[in-house]
Amino acid sequence: MPPTTHDADTAHWYGDDDDVHIGHFYLDVPRRRLHCLNDAARHFRSAGVPLLESDAALAELRTLDGGAVRADEWPLTVAARQGRLAEAAFVLTKPGQPPRRLKYSVTPMRDADGKIAALLASIAWLPATPDWSALAGLAHDLRTPLQSLATLQHVLEFRTLPDAQRQEAMERLGHAAERAQEIAQQLLNWCRTHGTADRGPRRDWFALEPLLREILAEQSPAAWQKRLTLAAAVDAVRGWQALTDRGQLGRILANLIVNAVRYTPEGGRVVLGAAWQDQGAGRVLVLEVRDTGSGIAAHEQESIFNPFERGQSGRDGDSTGSGVGLAVVDRLTQALGLDYDVQSVAGQGSQFRILVPQALLRMAPPAS
Repeated sequence: MPPTTHDADTAHWYGDDDDVHIGHFYLDVPRRRLHCLNDAARHFRSAGVPLLESDAALAELRTLDGGAVRADEWPLTVAARQGRLAEAAFVLTKPGQPPRRLKYSVTPMRDADGKIAALLASIAWLPATPDWSALAGLAHDLRTPLQSLATLQHVLEFRTLPDAQRQEAMERLGHAAERAQEIAQQLLNWCRTHGTADRGPRRDWFALEPLLREILAEQSPAAWQKRLTLAAAVDAVRGWQALTDRGQLGRILANLIVNAVRYTPEGGRVVLGAAWQDQGAGRVLVLEVRDTGSGIAAHEQESIFNPFERGQSGRDGDSTGSGVGLAVVDRLTQALGLDYDVQSVAGQGSQFRILVPQALLRMAPPAS
């Protein structure tokens, strides 16, 4: 087992989830004195891992189903009052860390008179349950820029292009490489947090129009291969900035365009658009992806956002879609606090819309 480290300033204990970390404690019941019997126990205790009944009131400790921890289910209380082995598992949440599961096992010890004299407690980190849907989404999204890189490399290697087109292809190669690196970094961050939910969106102001055109350009090689028209109608956001996670919004739009290209037959059209829409007392910005593809039956327009679920057109055709892309759209829009909807008619195409509230938008401030 590798050594563990303890950060006294943040009072967090860190270890490798692949290893077994068990803290052993001895509680002298009459004297109410707690003894740490090994290094793991000392680290757990200094990190604020709940042990005594008074510790259990901390809001960061929950039962596995998300409920509050009651005194009558606290393992030390059960062992002391009922005189039996008590076991339970809880979820501990610390600021800046993913949720961690703890398993408690407490054994009562009796004196010569049969009274409870001490409690022996063991606490173990339970391995985190990986968020496989998040991993599948990242792996799925990484394929998109990689496919663009492969297509552009093929074009540059086997076709003689005018200088202007070659320069454009090189710029698209650069954009695709940057996107691949960005998603790879997200994947690495996912692994660093032991495969649990990521640390949430990184919100900052950024210019919308360049992002939209960048995402569209990234998908142009796939559209070119299918002889599709890929167009932008994003003048409405020229000069506007959004306060959200640029990378995650890019993933949402990229997945919508990838799906549109995949399910639009040769000669069809895919448009990435931006328009303002009145809503109540204010306005929302609608970012939409429209296509002239196979469309989605009305009864499937909710289920297609479930992981690994594909509509009838995806099951009947020769599509290589995995059924992950729209699940990523659903998860990331919720994480960003955005809404989405879909309008589609089977055989006539689809329109996917992302709704951005005006509170998250502003005109770019003047250059200083």
